Amino acid sequence: MTNITLESTEKCQILILNGQFTGGPETDELNDKFEFITQTPRPSLIMDFSNTTYLSSIVIGLLVKMHARFAEKDGKLIISGLNSTLRSVLKMTKVDTVLHIVETLEEAKSKF
Repeated sequence: MTNITLESTEKCQILILNGQFTGGPETDELNDKFEFITQTPRPSLIMDFSNTTYLSSIVIGLLVKMHARFAEKDGKLIISGLNSTLRSVLKMTKVDTVLHIVETLEEAKSKF
């Protein structure tokens, strides 16, 4: 089962992603959450992938697109909690050179 939870702190918002993101309805929901968050002037977001086991190429493309949107708005997007497989995929595709990736949610929070 896939689940996306949005939490707000006084410094940033946190998207907690659970399950597999295969490019289906869960990806549409993720895109909707991104659109909502980028309505603010300087969006600040942490995406926690600690409980995510799969990302399709569609989702990886969405991450790159959203990184660009956050940059346009002088915002900050931080990715945390990637397992070794997901990290390897982002490294092989060189997406890790574009995205701001940290190991843990706590480390991501310390960046704000």
